[in-house]
Amino acid sequence: MVHFHARDPSGGADHGADTNGAIVRRIRARSDILVHPTLGAFTRDGDAATRIAPLLALAEDSATRPDLAPLDMGSTNVDAYDPHQRRFVSTEAVYLNSTATLLHFAGELRRVGVKPYAVCWNLSFTRQLLAFLDMEAIVEPLYLCFVLTGDSLPAAHPCTRAGLDAHLSALPADRDIHWTLCCHGGNVLDLAPRVIAAGGHLSIGLGDWPHAELGAPTNAELVAQVAELARRQGREIATPEETRALLGMI
Repeated sequence: MVHFHARDPSGGADHGADTNGAIVRRIRARSDILVHPTLGAFTRDGDAATRIAPLLALAEDSATRPDLAPLDMGSTNVDAYDPHQRRFVSTEAVYLNSTATLLHFAGELRRVGVKPYAVCWNLSFTRQLLAFLDMEAIVEPLYLCFVLTGDSLPAAHPCTRAGLDAHLSALPADRDIHWTLCCHGGNVLDLAPRVIAAGGHLSIGLGDWPHAELGAPTNAELVAQVAELARRQGREIATPEETRALLGMI
């Protein structure tokens, strides 16, 4: 899979259907990888219908329809913290996702045939997600991303084994759930062996952590490193077709 946040020429967020559609077309011209754009996160204001409108516009054309779209299953403060200066860089950044908004998103994604990609920042998000599964607002098989964060963003569980295990403790054994892990502001490779051994997947990229400890790697090199680690632990890498089958998308 590939996840991206579109940018305008100045580097700012661009949620327009034209820009995102052009990116999707360029990806699909080179690969059959599953495509997963953002829904805008806290950088996009407006009601639920306004926030999801660009993605629905992409879904109108089979050439630009995303395979997945994220549903962050709750609200949280996303102010950056400077642990060296012992102060918050901002104090009013709230990522707001009301239950009504999430129900609207889930219904629209089902209508246009885009798979929800549930995102859980902490245990309350996971519990909200399980309620959505219980009421069949989201259906199985489910693809779920656990977000861990480093010291500069105290909005989620920490990038530690305890932080991950707190999430995993809430997953019911009788549900068809596939999960992945990302770490914003921390090194997800530290937890990679634990994730792979537990049957999870890894979402890695320079947008979350620059991995300066590895020199100046590219995203492709990071993915290759995770793939090699998985193979050494006895797990092969799924093809896009196998992934679609695993997630009930074909």
